[in-house]
Amino acid sequence: MFCLPDSLRRFARVERGNMTVEAVILMPILLTTFVGLYSVFDGFRAQTVNQRAAYTVSDMLSRETQFIDDTYIDNAYNLLTFMADTQTTDIKLRVSVISYDEQRDRFNVVWSEVRGAGYEPYRNQDVRNWHDTLPIMVDGEQTILVETSILYEPPVGWGLSQRTIDTRVFNRPRFAPQLRYDPDDLGA
Repeated sequence: MFCLPDSLRRFARVERGNMTVEAVILMPILLTTFVGLYSVFDGFRAQTVNQRAAYTVSDMLSRETQFIDDTYIDNAYNLLTFMADTQTTDIKLRVSVISYDEQRDRFNVVWSEVRGAGYEPYRNQDVRNWHDTLPIMVDGEQTILVETSILYEPPVGWGLSQRTIDTRVFNRPRFAPQLRYDPDDLGA
């Protein structure tokens, strides 16, 4: 006669097809993990690329000994856009030169320029009390502040959403005591 427990025992002892069953169970888990890790890695890559681009623009500005003008800032923005290597057009750049007044113990904006929609140039009241934000400076010293913002869109949206990657870089002028801006390119 037919006995159910004996049939189950025989079925449990048969090992043919185990690999196929294991593959069917594990492949979706492995593929999901792989795609998720790729998305996380791509986010870190985008952050690193944005930081490197901001450092490059900052370093370029710190080496200038002549007046810079609107064309220079436009080309710095074009360089940032090229280096960002992204499909998004939502890229912002703000370049500011900030000085420190020791007598009044406050910071002042020497000049501030913006490229891309969404940033506004800094004014004195914006940076006046940035003692925790800006580096320690001596009286009359200037620092170049380069800020970038890039909209990052993950390649796969599993659990990750689009976000902005913001970078702030400080640098001191290297070969001149100050970085001077002349929007009219008169050199005066």
